[in-house]
Amino acid sequence: MLYIEDIKVIGVNTLCMVAMRVTTINETLQTLVLLATIGYTLVRTVNEIQKYKDNGKSKSSDGED
Repeated sequence: MLYIEDIKVIGVNTLCMVAMRVTTINETLQTLVLLATIGYTLVRTVNEIQKYKDNGKSKSSDGED
């Protein structure tokens, strides 16, 4: 038979396992966001360089694409 103390222990253990999993997911999401930001920055830089080469000057560093 389960006692209230057993239920508390099971609940705390389950909560800890869920919290640890969320922390791992959070780290994974942070890594993905960082990689996406680096990729976006590289693409944006390449586009700006191509515009500079095509037009002789950089037009759009202020967001007017």
